[in-house]
Amino acid sequence: MKKIFSLAAVFVLLICSASAERNFLSFSFGLSSGIPFYGTEESNNYAKELDSSSRFVIGTYALLNLNIVKTASVYSGAELISDFKWQNPYYTNHLHCDFPLGIRLSPGLAGFSFGTAYLLGFRGDFYKVEVIDENEDTSKVEKMNTATAWGNGFKFFLEYDFSYHGSQMLPTAGLSWTFMPRGNNEYDNLLQIYFGLNL
Repeated sequence: MKKIFSLAAVFVLLICSASAERNFLSFSFGLSSGIPFYGTEESNNYAKELDSSSRFVIGTYALLNLNIVKTASVYSGAELISDFKWQNPYYTNHLHCDFPLGIRLSPGLAGFSFGTAYLLGFRGDFYKVEVIDENEDTSKVEKMNTATAWGNGFKFFLEYDFSYHGSQMLPTAGLSWTFMPRGNNEYDNLLQIYFGLNL
């Protein structure tokens, strides 16, 4: 029975790959930026201490795509988003690490596609802030490194692949929204824009 199932699965994969114009397996990588919205009270309180600070959000991703048919692909990989906020010598830095498993659908509108993904991930927090106690008119410096609990979230995205028109070296541009639980009934929302290449 296992042999029959294995042969049927291989046959279906071969048929699907033959019907697809692109490679059955492809690789995507790129850079992203955006705006994280934190549901953790501690993160928001520390961020308020640096209201006049500088901020820089940068991310990267690497994905393996299984292009089942021309109009659909399944993908998995890793995503990393870094949120740096500082006002020397203080800082509140966050590192989002996610592992997606998703599907991308192409409705036949040139290079336009959309999709969703299940995410497993966590967030690392790195703080050095001056906390002012207004009641006692004192302040102290707090420095700590913590990590949230692992969470199961989801992501929705819209993207356009400019390489659809011929040149493989043209980028893909996209917009995404990520919703990630962080434990203790707290949730992060990330709005991102990204640019990448599909090989």
